[in-house]
Amino acid sequence: MSSLKSLEVSDQLPSVELEPVDRLTLIKYAGASDDYNPIHTIDQEAQNAGLPGIIAHGMWTMGNLSRLFSAHIEEGYIEDYRVRFTGMVFWKIYCR
Repeated sequence: MSSLKSLEVSDQLPSVELEPVDRLTLIKYAGASDDYNPIHTIDQEAQNAGLPGIIAHGMWTMGNLSRLFSAHIEEGYIEDYRVRFTGMVFWKIYCR
């Protein structure tokens, strides 16, 4: 792994590949986060709410996104991490 300090303009960081999420992961996250909203785990409930299927929890998505830069956290460049939730992550689309 290269450090951010050694990068030149136009250099690229190594790719980070996240594992596809499965329904069991979302169910486990619901328990861990105490967010039992059924739109995250039950297809019919998501559809009743007008969604095409279940959606991933926003905070689960945020946590996985942080994996893009977590290898560099100790370099001291990252002092804060914030996101703006502007859309939903649909499980059927996200899961391969």
